Amino acid sequence: MPNHHYLKEKFFSENKTKLIEYAKLDQTNLLNKLELASFGLIKKEYQKRKIEFGENILTNNKMQWGWEFLKAFCGPFKLIFWAIIIGNLIVYFTNPVLSPYFLVDSILF
Repeated sequence: MPNHHYLKEKFFSENKTKLIEYAKLDQTNLLNKLELASFGLIKKEYQKRKIEFGENILTNNKMQWGWEFLKAFCGPFKLIFWAIIIGNLIVYFTNPVLSPYFLVDSILF
């Protein structure tokens, strides 16, 4: 059984993405061990951080949240999102009275 120091070195020397992808296939325990070792956390601290920062603290950063937001516009509900956005723009340019932006328009211009 490799010690924590060995796992830490292994984690930082290898490609994060490959490790995560490999772990997601069928080795969820591996990801757990690598996260714990890389952050030097005990199990309790790890669980707390996992709750605070989302499911995967390895890939969690501001870019990740931005990507999740973008995926909403490309995911299964994309038609609804785009219909609302395009519909609002059409109404705004054709009949500003009906547009939800007419108040903003009158304030700004």
